[in-house]
Amino acid sequence: MTETRGGTNIAPTSVRSLSLGDILAKKPQQRALVSVRADTSLEQVSKLLKEHRIIAVPVFGGTDSPRFLGFIDTMDLLKYVARDFYQREKELKSSCLHGFAFSSVASVTAGELLQHLNRTPPDGVFDSLDTLELAITELANHKRIIIKSGTEYKVLTQSDVVKHLFSILPQLHISMDYTMVNELRLVSMPINSPINIPSIHPSWSAIESFYFMHSKNLECAAVVEDRDGKLLGNLSASDLRGITTDKMEMLKDPVFDFVQATTGKPPRAPVTCIPTDPINNVMAKAIRHSVHRVWIVDNTQRPIGLVSYRDMINACLRY
Repeated sequence: MTETRGGTNIAPTSVRSLSLGDILAKKPQQRALVSVRADTSLEQVSKLLKEHRIIAVPVFGGTDSPRFLGFIDTMDLLKYVARDFYQREKELKSSCLHGFAFSSVASVTAGELLQHLNRTPPDGVFDSLDTLELAITELANHKRIIIKSGTEYKVLTQSDVVKHLFSILPQLHISMDYTMVNELRLVSMPINSPINIPSIHPSWSAIESFYFMHSKNLECAAVVEDRDGKLLGNLSASDLRGITTDKMEMLKDPVFDFVQATTGKPPRAPVTCIPTDPINNVMAKAIRHSVHRVWIVDNTQRPIGLVSYRDMINACLRY
């Protein structure tokens, strides 16, 4: 079936049958793959992340035929440090804040960190000819996947997919102009009362904040005012570019001070929407502000839910 818009015939596009290679080809920057081996220390991993201005790196194991083991991002590193810190406090039954050797985690390897992460192992490397249908579960669970194109390996992220889907929205046989946020089946953080939304307060130390995220298995968290719960910011891997293991001592500082010290910039203002916003407007807002998620707020600017890239992709998959 073909529908006519403005005198032009547009064939409906099946989102699920999109080629991963075609989506990858739309990326504006095609950089060489930055990866690490399983025996690479976290100190080296953190330096690579900072040097290349990236937030995640794939880890490969083996020698003759390297095997993809998974991704490590900045949040993984920080949550591991926080967990290690609080485990030692529990064992010693006293505060370690002024005596904890934060630099000790630098000797931990990428492979060891992957073993500690609470997530399913990756399905492996996809081919550029594979479809989005084949990769969608892996992409949803891990936020990014490895694709082999000829003799090269590339990374495809949820961000790449959302940007491509947004560019072809006019070709979908049903417009998403009329699909509102409150009609979506939100995965990461469904619409709820503000008191049920896991959040961090700016008075918390960074290490306390990252341990909270580890204990709740969160990839991101809202930072809210202590008094009235108004949304102040977001805490996720994408807000932590520039972190290296030699800056771990600053985990003692308040969370926003830590973010500014590691990134060299003030924390970004949160990007928000309301429950009745159409999903295509939310996608446009996320792309325009280069954020991986848009917080849903009530009329007092308190967070009541979250629209993630995964939710945006799921909305497009309905067509």
